[in-house]
Amino acid sequence: ARACLAVAGLAVGYQWVRARHERFLAEFVAREPNAVRVAGGGAAAQLVLPWRASLARAGLATAAYGLALLLMLVAMTMNLGLFGSVLGGYFVGDALFLSRAPRPPSGHGPMNVDACCA
Repeated sequence: ARACLAVAGLAVGYQWVRARHERFLAEFVAREPNAVRVAGGGAAAQLVLPWRASLARAGLATAAYGLALLLMLVAMTMNLGLFGSVLGGYFVGDALFLSRAPRPPSGHGPMNVDACCA
């Protein structure tokens, strides 16, 4: 029972780190708009963060990836209780942290809808 709770906690923690990573860019731009510059133009435009912000964002991405790999290893144990705990923690974490995640600034993010559909 303790192992299942620990695994569910890891899955919730993964979702928290993922939400922080997704919100990092929007929060940084809002907090320090003059520190960010735009490289390129048109549909290929990208935000360039200062090196410290880039390192922080990379750290969050690495932590999320590491937790995802750890949860994958737990799921591969073929233990249905642990597998259910991974799914339950993922669900709870998504409901708690990712349902309120703000949208990235217009024109930036994994899917640049503004640039492709204008």
